[in-house]
Amino acid sequence: MAQTILTGFDDVWVSSANYNTQKYSANASEYRVFQFVIKRSVDGKLFFGYKVESLKANTVSVGVFDNGGGVYGSIQAKDKYGVIVGSSTGHDRTLSKWNNVDGNYAIMVYAVDDYPGVATVRYFGKHNAWGNDPDSNNLYVNIYYGSGVNLGGSFEITTTSISSYLNQIPTLSLSSPPNNLTLTEGSTYQISGSATDADSGNVVTVKFKIDDGTTYNVTASVSDGTTPLNFSKTLTYLNSRLYDGATPVTPILDDSVTHKLTVWAEDDKGGKSVDAVRNFTVLYNQPPQISGSDQDLGSISAPPSINYTVTDIEHYSFTITEKVGDTIIRSFAGTDGKQETLTIPDDIWITLQPDVTHNLTITATDQYGASSTRTYTFKRTVDGIELETRIPLPADAQPYRMVLTLNAQYPQNAVVNVQVCNNGYDENPTWEDATSAVLNGRPYVFTNTTKTALDWGIRIKISILPGA
Repeated sequence: MAQTILTGFDDVWVSSANYNTQKYSANASEYRVFQFVIKRSVDGKLFFGYKVESLKANTVSVGVFDNGGGVYGSIQAKDKYGVIVGSSTGHDRTLSKWNNVDGNYAIMVYAVDDYPGVATVRYFGKHNAWGNDPDSNNLYVNIYYGSGVNLGGSFEITTTSISSYLNQIPTLSLSSPPNNLTLTEGSTYQISGSATDADSGNVVTVKFKIDDGTTYNVTASVSDGTTPLNFSKTLTYLNSRLYDGATPVTPILDDSVTHKLTVWAEDDKGGKSVDAVRNFTVLYNQPPQISGSDQDLGSISAPPSINYTVTDIEHYSFTITEKVGDTIIRSFAGTDGKQETLTIPDDIWITLQPDVTHNLTITATDQYGASSTRTYTFKRTVDGIELETRIPLPADAQPYRMVLTLNAQYPQNAVVNVQVCNNGYDENPTWEDATSAVLNGRPYVFTNTTKTALDWGIRIKISILPGA
């Protein structure tokens, strides 16, 4: 049964001979119902109707009203609230072979919105008996208005679907995206084109969906009947989904399989364009690759030095972060394929607790958040401690003596050695042994009185080594 889309006729019901009302169809064993359109031969004006055809053998006539005694059915048009807005009951609709009807059926004809005020419609059937209707495909119908006007004459049956007369479906042209596109992380997926609707005043909505997912609107516009309605929507592929701005419009999409974009246009009269379909695939983002493999460096007494390179197969930009434990050694923008060297600075190295497993990590993270990590484990071993000031303590004049306090805890049998100099800016400073003075809390008096650099400056070296 074709859908009725005329204003005021939201539902059409046909009751069977035993009056068991069923929407859109009579009792299947007794009747079937068709929708049709008729066009007046003189001026092309349109009307529509419903035909009820008997499926019973040897049916002599079919009525579309209840006369209180015969086997009849009725046609009723109801609005969305269930109120009858048109009915065959009460009008002469009985058709018989006396009317030269080809087949056993009855109809009810309604005027479309162009014909307000129609009071009754009388159908006289297909016939040649009156000599004025030689075309067997024509009907003779009288349309009676409340004003007394009779619009009768020959009407041609033109279609079995009224929608093509009352509403033309929109058309859609999809210019983008191309078919069989492959999307990688960060790719944009442009949906654009135009829709047209020949019915001026129709609200046309362009819609899309991915695979069999949720339907989303692209745009809605009012058609003027001729001007194409352009549309555009940009989606972005991120984290295995397609996004409209910050809103995901798909679930996680499977990698390297064919997905389907479907785009179409609908008008507010129930018309729908032909679907435009584009296939596409997605490739999951691959994290940057760090050379080498995870490794245990064992027990070491000096900071390690590790060479490595980072590459990204998609050529995305990436950041490298080097850490020991939770302490960042450095973080910087990486260069694809460039050799880097990881080491632990002395000031961090001496803070690492001995004989405890530490993690030394390299993490490479691309611009879309995909990352990989290389991990080295080690234990720091300590046979002794050697400390040396690299930058001299400046002095305005020649230092003659100094006081140095060693605030440290070390084994009682440890060997402690303290070396000092007052010409610390020299290329070859004069180192002097101040161990005894420092350990006994006494000032140390420098013996050196010469320098080769411009300035005087004090430097210190302390070593604490295991004793016997």
